[in-house]
Amino acid sequence: MGKIKEGLWDCKYCGTKRIGGSKRECPNCGKPRDIDTFFYQNNDAEYVDEEIARNLNRNPDWVCQFCNCLNSDSDTRCKSCGASRTAENIDYFSSKNNSDNYLENIFEKDEEDDIEYYVKELFNDNSGLNDFKKTENVFMDFLKNNYIALITAIVALLTLIGLIYLIIPKNETITIQNFSWNREISIEKYQTVFENSWHLPAGARLKYSRQEYYGTERVLDHVETKTRTVTKSKVVGHEEVVVGQRDLGNGYFEDITSSRPIYQDYQETETYTENVYRDDPVYRTKYYYDIDKWLYDRSYKSSGKDHKPYWADVPELPSNERISGRDERYFIEGINRKEKVRKIGLEYGDWIEVEIGQTVKLKVPALGNAKVIE
Repeated sequence: MGKIKEGLWDCKYCGTKRIGGSKRECPNCGKPRDIDTFFYQNNDAEYVDEEIARNLNRNPDWVCQFCNCLNSDSDTRCKSCGASRTAENIDYFSSKNNSDNYLENIFEKDEEDDIEYYVKELFNDNSGLNDFKKTENVFMDFLKNNYIALITAIVALLTLIGLIYLIIPKNETITIQNFSWNREISIEKYQTVFENSWHLPAGARLKYSRQEYYGTERVLDHVETKTRTVTKSKVVGHEEVVVGQRDLGNGYFEDITSSRPIYQDYQETETYTENVYRDDPVYRTKYYYDIDKWLYDRSYKSSGKDHKPYWADVPELPSNERISGRDERYFIEGINRKEKVRKIGLEYGDWIEVEIGQTVKLKVPALGNAKVIE
């Protein structure tokens, strides 16, 4: 059996609080505790004497069905009205289970220690507020021990938000002052180049090949047997620890205990094997060859600051040359509402439709061309 602590109760008649659980009557007004009495525990209560605990009846009080007063389980008659105890008499806990205002009565208590106890009683163990406090302490310890990581995470989050802000298209109003454009035609030439590779591509004309250093390969060299000292744990006994308190329903509370193993560390030498590797050089055949490819050779460019773009004239190309691509870019220059000069790229369809002196509203992305929206 667990150790016993004396509980407390409050008199509903005169308002006297924190009356010892061993007292049946209020020391102030003399009224006995009754069906509306609720036992609670003082956080700093001491254990009762072992001799008293040994002789204490640990059953809950019973309720007199005539006067509703509480009586010890050892009593056969009600000490208030003298009525005999019968099978119909309910006990302290049954009266609480049938009470509609149990929670209301609990939280009418205005003393902090009492409220803490009643919350614990509701869960029928010691976990309620203590678990919350433990969680709060763990969280605060985490903040203290990981503040650098938290600051780093916050900076990274703010950086990410900044990047997202930068890449989101923004609306901008521009009064157009100038136009500009650039066009470019790229020319490729089919020509022979000298290359090397670890494989011979299709169309290549091999000049020569040779064995060359390619890298290293990890190879098992040998196995070593070693010893090391390791720390292990073993159970050397058990101890009883208090994990909560149980309301006995008679003004006293009993510890709930659990058996917990006691561990002892010891050191032990163990033998193990460890693979030892070496890095061996690897050689492979490298090929040196000529191969024909289309490669960039030159470009023909045209540009202007007007609304009349054109492509540069490209002379007739020999059979070993070709046009590989065309690139065109169109810009407007103007003043935005913040009086800043802006040069913004547009697609040709939008660019050709706007005029100098016109005020346009644009959706401007971080990359690429803007789009006229008004």
